[in-house]
Amino acid sequence: MSLKVDSQVACDSRKVKPGDIFFALTGVRTDGHCHLFDAFERGAKGAVVAASYKGPRPDFDLFVVDDPLATLQQLARERIASLGAEVVGITGSLGKTTIKQFAQELLATKYRTCATLGNQNSQVGLPLSILQAPGKPQVMVLEMGMTGEGQIAKLVQIAPPTVALISTIDLVHAEFFEGLEAIGRAKAEIFSHPKTRLALLPESLSLPCTLPKRTFSITSPEAHFYLEQRGETLYLFEGGIEQARVSWHLHGKHNLHNYLAAIALARSMRVSWEQIEEATPRLSLPSKRFEVVVRRNITLINDAYNSAASSVCAALESLPKVEGKRIGVLSEMRELGKFSLECHERIAEEALKYLDHLICIGQGCLPIKEKWEKMGRPIDWFEERTQVLEHLRKVARGGDLILFKGARPYALEELWEAF
Repeated sequence: MSLKVDSQVACDSRKVKPGDIFFALTGVRTDGHCHLFDAFERGAKGAVVAASYKGPRPDFDLFVVDDPLATLQQLARERIASLGAEVVGITGSLGKTTIKQFAQELLATKYRTCATLGNQNSQVGLPLSILQAPGKPQVMVLEMGMTGEGQIAKLVQIAPPTVALISTIDLVHAEFFEGLEAIGRAKAEIFSHPKTRLALLPESLSLPCTLPKRTFSITSPEAHFYLEQRGETLYLFEGGIEQARVSWHLHGKHNLHNYLAAIALARSMRVSWEQIEEATPRLSLPSKRFEVVVRRNITLINDAYNSAASSVCAALESLPKVEGKRIGVLSEMRELGKFSLECHERIAEEALKYLDHLICIGQGCLPIKEKWEKMGRPIDWFEERTQVLEHLRKVARGGDLILFKGARPYALEELWEAF
């Protein structure tokens, strides 16, 4: 048996399906070589292992390589080449997954498309998405994420984008950066491949880029792509000329920015305005992004996918008015390094404008607690998520609204579901 670009692959032994090839990758939490027997029992037909591994091996085909991750990435590179598909690359501090989902829907009006699975945008996730993509897509819409310099440069070597977009630059995954300028330089690596012909970015950003570029903005009519909202109608402009009007049905002002970014991608891939108008009513948000339900006359908003200062502020600004209290359940924000205090203090100030009662979780939220107590506003602080649900049931009443927004490790959507 040979290792081919059309092989179905898995890196998590728990997700192995019969016939898959299992890649034994070494990660921060575990080593895939420890799970070879689990992969074998679940039906894997073989495994890719490192030459340095000398442990026990199940009775199935083994592909011994110097570096299983490098091999996974090479297979993904070969699959992209064999398909001949154009790649649309998306990076940025916030909004990547939403833009990807919107862009795929718009591009699907003209092309056979596929997209990154969920938020698989890392050195492992991106090649997995490419190798697991079904059929023969003409356009692949791929997220590219990073936590450090050089990572996006590696991803564009795997999947060179024809058109590359940066959504935002903000203090997200900022732990290993000196500031926004350094984050911006790292994100701008998405423009570094010779095959990339066009850069798309917000009008407000100034980044190192030698490519032709087009900008988008929901505030500046000077941008190449501009959007103006009047009531529930969006007026869409390209090159300063109104091109279309559409009805808008999704929550959150920040999602207007994400929609316009997706339009910029679609137009740059020759999708017509008529096709954009036709697809817009079908757009939906990814899970855990401002999902709104009403239970027992309490409005519950699940925006718990992840948390950064700007995304918390955007969620707060988007809260609807209700008869009762507006309650926020917020966890600390992670991976901020020296910017943690600054970002949590920003949230404390913004939350004062929009919330009547705040429930915070985690040590990082102590500056928020201090600020709210100083202002005499009701706040409850808990070290762990498990302590919150019972307390929340005591303070919430009919007519109230509860926003759940937190860092991924806190999985606040589970509180939303339980409530």
